[in-house]
Amino acid sequence: MNKVYAEFTQNSCRALLKENDDIKEYHIFELQNELPLPGDIYVGVIEKKLPSGIYFINIGKNEPVFLQLSKREEALLKGKREILIQIQKEAVALKRATATTAISLTGKYTVVINDGSGIGISRKITEKEERERLENTARILPSRFGVIMRTNCQGEESEKIKEEITQLSKKLQSIEEKALYTKAPCCIQKREDEFLSFIRDVITEPCHEVVLNSSSYFDKTKEMLAGVCDNITLLPEYTPVFKEYFINEKLNKLLSRKVMLKNGGFLVIDETEAMTVIDVNSGKATQKSAVEKTNTLAAKEIARQLRLRNTGGIIIVDFIDQKGEKQNLISLMEECVKQDRIRTNVIGMTELSLMQLTRQKSRKPLSFMAECSCPLCLGKGKIKNNISLIYDIIGEIHTIFQNTIYNGIEIFAENDIIEGLNREKTFLENIYSKKITLTEKKLLSTKRYRIEFLK
Repeated sequence: MNKVYAEFTQNSCRALLKENDDIKEYHIFELQNELPLPGDIYVGVIEKKLPSGIYFINIGKNEPVFLQLSKREEALLKGKREILIQIQKEAVALKRATATTAISLTGKYTVVINDGSGIGISRKITEKEERERLENTARILPSRFGVIMRTNCQGEESEKIKEEITQLSKKLQSIEEKALYTKAPCCIQKREDEFLSFIRDVITEPCHEVVLNSSSYFDKTKEMLAGVCDNITLLPEYTPVFKEYFINEKLNKLLSRKVMLKNGGFLVIDETEAMTVIDVNSGKATQKSAVEKTNTLAAKEIARQLRLRNTGGIIIVDFIDQKGEKQNLISLMEECVKQDRIRTNVIGMTELSLMQLTRQKSRKPLSFMAECSCPLCLGKGKIKNNISLIYDIIGEIHTIFQNTIYNGIEIFAENDIIEGLNREKTFLENIYSKKITLTEKKLLSTKRYRIEFLK
């Protein structure tokens, strides 16, 4: 049974999905975001083209978005400066947003695209007869459009699916016509509300449940789920839902760098700019059976963590080495990621017995939405040790006494640093004939010490 808990504030919403009482997904949605987001459709203006073939498209925001066109698409431009695009990836850190000319609209059962790509069917639908039925159902679509039959299509009435395909294709045609008469740069359609889109995809049966604290979204959710699920609970406006249901503590444990496994083993998860690296540790277990158990539990937890953290891109996993068990691990991981709504591919093992996975980047990872770089270490994860810091302070003392007229200084720092400076204090005072006062104090500043001048 799926259950969604949603906690709204004035400007944002955080939502958590439980499947059979097990936390599977956690999202933070910004309700009022003017930045270009995946799904937004713009009429943009081509500013310039790089030698690499990448176009800079002005969409009326502070920064242009990137667009790469095929030779066929470039030929269709024929000197035009205005172009209809859809945001594909949002800007993250120093990376700008990217766009595509393949405009798509997503429904509950299908995705309709204006690129003539034909009929695609979710890989999670494996029965031959069902795939043939869905392919025949999709043939009502005009040939200049493409359609993807989503997993939700499985077992659904053909008439419902046809109705959605017709509705989405007409809406897409209307957007294309509107773009012809819209002055660029301009946004002609914002993407669907993220929370409602999330609810539509995960609440699919009458036994499912939604708990939220916003009356306006309660009404919207009831309307969206009409005929699907009416098990929707509204708490008093802006009640702290996560606190009421004791979710915060569980989340903090789940999202830490070190994630414990049931048998005492653990994962260490490190996200970098290029990839995510996961190390599997057995803890105190050393017997072969315990190692196998740890790898099995780790595979299941890694699949869960990728969904929970919305990790995208390249993922490298260092399992506990098992000779002759590599294929079993690959098969197990492939089975574990099948439940993920985002496409996840298990590539295989490297020569160094590291498992390689890729997961489609759908939106910003949770670490970007919920965390920021530490002001002490600036995101490195480490700060200067006391010896390095003492050298910095001594260098600053020399600079002050050589270049100013102050007769003394007072240094505030933690006990260990003060003890180290005490060993240098007399020597420095004798060199400059000036007074140095050392005061032990716990500082909350990022610098870890403070120097004040004495006249």
